[in-house]
Amino acid sequence: MDNGNSHLPKLLKPAELSEHLAVPKATIYSWVRRRDIPFVKLAGVVRFDPQEINNWLTERKHPARNKFLEKYPEIPPVRG
Repeated sequence: MDNGNSHLPKLLKPAELSEHLAVPKATIYSWVRRRDIPFVKLAGVVRFDPQEINNWLTERKHPARNKFLEKYPEIPPVRG
């Protein structure tokens, strides 16, 4: 039976996100208190939209350093 909410994402609980990110649940709540992580609060309950979390993680990616280019800075990087 389609209740019309099939397009809504399953929101993650803090414990689920904690397990997924391999960080303590206290860290998740700390990020929420500091508003460092996107969250939804419904009737006092904190939940996380998986797509928003994926976007948040993507924004925080750091490129790997290329040791070869550090050793030979005169060689321009190859663009693909």
